[in-house]
Amino acid sequence: MNQIPGQNGRRKKKRFFINTSGWKMNKRQVLLVCAALVCLAVLIVGLCNVGGYVKDYVDNQQAANDMRTLYYASTDVPSAGLENAPVQTEMPVQETPSPAVTPVPTKKPLILESVPYPNNGRAKVQDKFQTLRQKNPDVTAWLKIGTQLDEAVVQRDNVYYLRRDWQGKDNSNGALFLDQDTKWSTRPYTMMVYGHNMKSGAMFGKLRTFEKHDYYQDHAIITFDTAYEDGRFVVIAIGTYSLNNRDENFLNLGRLDSRTVSIREKEIQRLMENAVLTSPVEVNAQDQLLLLITCVDDDDERRILTARRIRDNETEAELIAAVKEKFAY
Repeated sequence: MNQIPGQNGRRKKKRFFINTSGWKMNKRQVLLVCAALVCLAVLIVGLCNVGGYVKDYVDNQQAANDMRTLYYASTDVPSAGLENAPVQTEMPVQETPSPAVTPVPTKKPLILESVPYPNNGRAKVQDKFQTLRQKNPDVTAWLKIGTQLDEAVVQRDNVYYLRRDWQGKDNSNGALFLDQDTKWSTRPYTMMVYGHNMKSGAMFGKLRTFEKHDYYQDHAIITFDTAYEDGRFVVIAIGTYSLNNRDENFLNLGRLDSRTVSIREKEIQRLMENAVLTSPVEVNAQDQLLLLITCVDDDDERRILTARRIRDNETEAELIAAVKEKFAY
């Protein structure tokens, strides 16, 4: 029998140990050390990741500051001071004519007609965007929300700027970018801007603040200038919507961008009905809409802030007063 007898004749257990420079470790101690080393490695990796996020945030802020310097140096007055700029907002509707001879008269759906930019029928790029477009021709617009956001908006495809800043440099914060299908030969009826929901508050990380009545009342008007015209918009709704058509709060962004009046009207109605917060300001299919879209915890859902262009017969003071009256206690 392969036993090691002890003084009492019992089997003596062999001990597992490591002998290094005169010190010993049993098996349990080895496991504890290994576990500690694994934890240390995980901690180091985590710190490296945090360091990477911090660096990306700092780089993003520096890039944004450089961008603002270039943008505002190209104009004597910042974009936020465009309250009196002439804007055509109530877009006309044309009815598709019926054929001259038809066996049975049928009513054609109303179709939104193309509208040229006021005072810029040839869609010439504004001077204040020229410097930025020399740095990056993808720069297409500028979004300003109070002191919360003051950023360029780029457009290429819906993937490129997910992990790149406005200059195209790698950055986990990404950039604000317009939907790839937005066309600029005439004024688009719907503009969709995407941005990450960053915990640092960068990009669209602070959109949720519009769900608070006090904040919304003080920031109901936002600026969205494109390369072809300036614009002031009033926020009309914010909410979390599903991309899954089986959910009750499903929102079809494609139908919202439809040029058919009846389809667009129905989706606008769904957007308003499923919002967390809505404005008393009226909206219809002829209004130009601006949608700011970001992710939430559920992969199938998006937080969307919707604003519409201020009409010619409206003043910002009147719109703000209407908003404040609705939420007065």
